[in-house]
Amino acid sequence: MLGWRIARVDGDSMAPGLKAGDYVIACKSRTMPVPGDVVLVRHSALGLIVKRVLRLDQTGCCILSGDNALSMSGDMIGSVAPAMIAGVVRWRVAPDGVFRLHNQCGVADSL
Repeated sequence: MLGWRIARVDGDSMAPGLKAGDYVIACKSRTMPVPGDVVLVRHSALGLIVKRVLRLDQTGCCILSGDNALSMSGDMIGSVAPAMIAGVVRWRVAPDGVFRLHNQCGVADSL
């Protein structure tokens, strides 16, 4: 699967859209993620994480956050350089089915 990455979701920082135990399928993109994209990130302190892009800062780095109100804030996560983005999440695989993720609102369609 060249350019694609599969990762297991641990924790509830992206709930209710992504839950602990779900799997995500992310695609490495040649373009920068945009605000609203859910991304798979190789974070220097937190390891492999799944977060939503809130905005891009003036240097082009991504400011991230979880969807859950109890998630770590973007300030706590810090800015993430584009090289650390492992891919944009396109699919969620869960016990109740396979779902395509959409940018911005995180609403998914069932297959």
